Amino acid sequence: MKTILTKLPPLAPDYSGASAAFYSLGGVIILNGADGCIGNVTGYDEPRFFEEPSHIFSSGLREIHAITGDEEVLLEKIRKAQIRENIQFIVILGTPTSAVIASDHESISKMVMAEKSIPVIPLNTTGIETYEKGSALAFETIAKNWASSEQPAQGAVNILGATPMDYWSLNQVMEIKEALESHGQRVNSIWGMDGQGLESIKRSLNAEVNLVISISGLKAAKYLKQQYDMPYVVGVPVGKEPTKILVDQLKNPSAPVKRREEKYSASPAGLVIGEQVWANAFRDYLEKEKAMPSLQVCSLFQMEKAYCRKGDKQIGSEEELEIMAETYSYPMVVGDPFFQSIFTSDKTSFYSAPHLAVSSRISWGHDVLYTGLKPTVIASREKNLG
Repeated sequence: MKTILTKLPPLAPDYSGASAAFYSLGGVIILNGADGCIGNVTGYDEPRFFEEPSHIFSSGLREIHAITGDEEVLLEKIRKAQIRENIQFIVILGTPTSAVIASDHESISKMVMAEKSIPVIPLNTTGIETYEKGSALAFETIAKNWASSEQPAQGAVNILGATPMDYWSLNQVMEIKEALESHGQRVNSIWGMDGQGLESIKRSLNAEVNLVISISGLKAAKYLKQQYDMPYVVGVPVGKEPTKILVDQLKNPSAPVKRREEKYSASPAGLVIGEQVWANAFRDYLEKEKAMPSLQVCSLFQMEKAYCRKGDKQIGSEEELEIMAETYSYPMVVGDPFFQSIFTSDKTSFYSAPHLAVSSRISWGHDVLYTGLKPTVIASREKNLG
């Protein structure tokens, strides 16, 4: 029973990740499922909901609909909905209930498009996969539907993959933006959290290069590279020296990346747990500016082999994480506050870097910065413990 969690809360599902990607784009988001699924999003996985309400609602499937496979309930609710003139699209997200009854979102979307004369996008999320799969699918879909070709502006960069799932506060994203701008880079658009709607997406091809700050943005970056030959760099500005190196990559994205070879240690000096792109960047910061060598990265979420060092690991279960804690007795661990219940050794110093996909609403409003030129995670252990 590898998926059973006893110390960690349920991880954010794929429909929450997809919703986060579409949230600020000015459309209507429909979760085709029971009402509990929308509660997951608005009550626990989307901190913007209470300050920046979006058009998001549930089809309200009930047991009888699951038994009979009734798809009319979704169609009727969309027909009755008062879709405002300024709404630019409708996106339909699947949930466990709609997945079980195999709802044909593609056909429903075509019928609604014909009736409403508005773009309708079906995404086959299931609620079974984790958030980054949904976000990746959503960002790729956004790229296919709205990125348009323009003349690129010199020195301009798009930031792809910025959602509250990984960067829980707009402050984190602004730290990224300011770090890039301090080195002469102009941020053209921020996919996920810039609040400028589809206009931001539509001008994306005005930029010269994309910066992918989470695995969620990688599919979209690859699509834009394939379709428009738009280069991309994977990384996050964390710390002064690593940011300078990252900006040099953005200025010359076709140049081979010079990676510092780290001698693999069977007993790592520390562990960074989190979304892979951020965790790699934070490890670079610790190694370059805090003189902490031989660090390992692991994640409960998707990890791309191309961005792994030897010893990095995608974790398949809570039990696997517990085995790692017992085996290595890490001197230092950085991760979501919930992981502290697993890394309990007196020899381990634990530093909190909240990951909303894990700790959800509990970490809303946490004031620790883990991006930008002056991250505060390691600044004060007492302050940052969860």
